[in-house]
Amino acid sequence: MMPIHEVMRPMLPIAEPGETPQQILPAVGPAAPPRARLGWTVARLARSWRSVLDARLAPHGLTQSRWRVLNVVSTTSRPLTQRELADRLAIEAPTLVRLLDRLEADGLVERRPDGQDRRRKVIGLGPKAAPATDAIAREIAAVRADLLGGLTDDQIAQALLVLDAVQGAAEHLLAAMPRPESEDRP
Repeated sequence: MMPIHEVMRPMLPIAEPGETPQQILPAVGPAAPPRARLGWTVARLARSWRSVLDARLAPHGLTQSRWRVLNVVSTTSRPLTQRELADRLAIEAPTLVRLLDRLEADGLVERRPDGQDRRRKVIGLGPKAAPATDAIAREIAAVRADLLGGLTDDQIAQALLVLDAVQGAAEHLLAAMPRPESEDRP
């Protein structure tokens, strides 16, 4: 097998004696190689996209944690259990429980018995959710139009092919990793 520095040599500028590739090529930023930039760019984009939505939804009294829950509940084709909702939001179950307590007190969500298993609860929209979910849908559509307005459908489709491939590779790696034991198990 060829050493990594030999594989990388054609892709890197010539280093002075004693210089490493990291010294002559930044790991992030516009001068970094595309493979080095992709992860940071995707993370920055996700953070920026959420920040724009946060700013536009703040006048409606919706924080990121609140609008994310309401958006998932309102756009999912079937009621989700608390565990499923926590997984979709990538948050811990205790964090979600506290958030659901507040949303339920405000009439924005309801916990209902699961028709399949009475021990579980599913999350549905509450009686006061419509104005919030309408605002969320409007602002998401507006932000999407503002951010993607200068791109063609073909450009977006190409970007999705790349991002879906990277996501698939990440899911494959995650599936192969051992899961840590829960702290509350003996």
